[in-house]
Amino acid sequence: MIKKNLLIGALVVVALLLGLNLGGDKLVPVEAPKLGALSSPDIQSNWLRVGGVLREYRSKELATATTTICSFQAPAATSTLVFASVNFSTGSSTAITLVLGSATTQFATSTLIGAETWAVGSGVTGAVTHVATSSIATGNTKIPPNYFVNWKVNGLGAALTSDKLLGTCVAEFVVN
Repeated sequence: MIKKNLLIGALVVVALLLGLNLGGDKLVPVEAPKLGALSSPDIQSNWLRVGGVLREYRSKELATATTTICSFQAPAATSTLVFASVNFSTGSSTAITLVLGSATTQFATSTLIGAETWAVGSGVTGAVTHVATSSIATGNTKIPPNYFVNWKVNGLGAALTSDKLLGTCVAEFVVN
C-alpha cells in the first residue's frame, strides 16, 4: 500500500512538474493592444487632424534659376491658405516684388493672393509672410483642389538673379 501511495504521489509530482493541467481551463494568450506615441516633438507627416479639422503643411528650399521661387500643390480638396512665408537666407539692396498667387500650373500666379515689395540691406536676411488676414491679402485664399500656390519674384536684374535668392518657403492649408 505504501508503494502504491508513493507511486501515485510520484506520478502527481511528475504531472505537476511537466505542467499537465488535468481538466482545467486552457491558458490562451491575449494580444496586447498596440499603442503609439510620438518620440519627439517632430511630426513626420505633412498633415494633422485635430477635432475633425484637417491642416496640411508644406515646406521646401527656394528654387533657383527661375522667377517662380516656390510652388506648392494644394490639397486634393478645396482648402483655405492660412499661412505662406518665404524666408531668405541671402540679402540684397535690390528692391524686388514678391507675388503670391494660385494657378492650375506651378509656374503662374493667375489668381492674385498678395504682393509685397521687399528690399533689405546687402547681406541682411529677411522674411515675407502672408496670412489670410494680413494687409496684402486680396481675399483669394480659397484654393481649388490640386491647384498650385506659387511665390513669384519680379524685379530681378543683373545684380540680383534668382540663383542668388536662397532660403526656404512654407505654407499651411486648412481643408474645407
